[in-house]
Amino acid sequence: MSILNAPVFIGALILLFRATNFTSPRMPNVTPKQLAWIRILVCLTALTMTVVEDLPGITRFPIAFRVNYGSFGLLSALPGYLTLISSSHLLAVLQWLTAVVLFLAMIGWRTRINLLLGALGFFLVQAILRQHVYFFHTGLVPLYLLCVLPWTPCGVAWSVDARLHPASAPPSARLVGFGIYACLIILAVPPYFLCGLSKLRTSGLGWVAGENLRHKLIRDTLEPVVLGHTWDATIWLVQNHAPTFVFGLIGVFGIVIELGYVTILFSRTARIVIPIMAFAMHIGVVIFQHILFFDLLILQFIFFNADRLGAFVSRAFHLAPGPLRVASNEQPRAIPFAALAALSSAVAIFFAVWIFEIEFYPLSSWRMYSDRDHAEPVTHHKVIATLDDGRSVSLPMHDYSPAVMPKSRVILDRVFSDAWLTFFEKFFSEYATIRNHDLAFGARITSIQIEQRRWDYSNFPSDPDLGSTVGLFSYDVSTGHADRR
Repeated sequence: MSILNAPVFIGALILLFRATNFTSPRMPNVTPKQLAWIRILVCLTALTMTVVEDLPGITRFPIAFRVNYGSFGLLSALPGYLTLISSSHLLAVLQWLTAVVLFLAMIGWRTRINLLLGALGFFLVQAILRQHVYFFHTGLVPLYLLCVLPWTPCGVAWSVDARLHPASAPPSARLVGFGIYACLIILAVPPYFLCGLSKLRTSGLGWVAGENLRHKLIRDTLEPVVLGHTWDATIWLVQNHAPTFVFGLIGVFGIVIELGYVTILFSRTARIVIPIMAFAMHIGVVIFQHILFFDLLILQFIFFNADRLGAFVSRAFHLAPGPLRVASNEQPRAIPFAALAALSSAVAIFFAVWIFEIEFYPLSSWRMYSDRDHAEPVTHHKVIATLDDGRSVSLPMHDYSPAVMPKSRVILDRVFSDAWLTFFEKFFSEYATIRNHDLAFGARITSIQIEQRRWDYSNFPSDPDLGSTVGLFSYDVSTGHADRR
């Protein structure tokens, strides 16, 4: 898409959206309650992702961890931003203010202003995390939706505003339908359709090869984000000599869902089948890959029929229905041109970013996992703390990294670079001081070791040690010095 083609593409989308009847029975459940349900789910997702992070703990990361390219450089140039990310107290204030306004937006009090403030706060929280670890994708879709919802009538049902101001003018049914459809476009296009296209563009149909999926699953499950090593389903498959085509089937299932997700925009059947399949896929990612795409997992519930859900809750708890502001017998009103142009421009930007492979937070080309891997040894890390009572404990990633959602591999790879040795001495010094003060493991940490291991799973699938040590980083708490070999 060249600069000259972009206006043509945007214009075509505007004409398409203008000609679309968003109140048609073929469209999603077009009611104020459905739009309110989307608001509640999006805010709940963003709220949960905000409170689970240890944002003040980012200050324990060495300053060298920060990146200043792209939008992160622009943020760093803002007055007061560097002071913010250097103060654990200010970061705590940002985190909890964001949580409060997201909660207020979720219950629908001063809905529009709190959605806007929530989007701004969530943008900053997610930016700060990425600036200190790497550009991960979990959390981007809720952020996009938080930017869309304030411009929709999502507060006319299931909200404090609707209770306080029942006499306000009802919204246009077309505008409600357009708001719902805009949210579905955001959910379908970037994280699924463009992600699937990236796999085909980078690796072709070879992406679904069993050896590619096997390598990816092994690599991630050896450094789990969730579940730890309590149930390593992928390792079990490898050590029990599961045929390669089993992993190929997993790949086919995943890419069919990603490319097929866009069908929710025009098929009622797809809006029933695809979310169920996507939910199952994300549960499979948790089980076989030990990665949690929390936002995409929860947002599949957007497709619940909110009116039936509301009726069920009212009957179950004997609740009286609240006031509902809905326009009846209205004359058809055109959707404002500004709304049509904004949505069309957003879609065009998503595709342009994908075409030119731009990574500029919060925009992404969604190239994650698009490269093709082969049956080659996998390098992974184990972090072990030795205690003064003689015990050794394995440290899960969430214990030493304030960022919960990202993978640890990008952080730990730096340990074995000469340029980062002194930075990690400071990092583990602060970590050990905090954990020893709290006696988090029932005893004091005396040393921390990071083993870099390499497993040739293709030739030695039954290796109980999952590879041999090829690198070792040791930090002595008493001396404050680290060495590597």
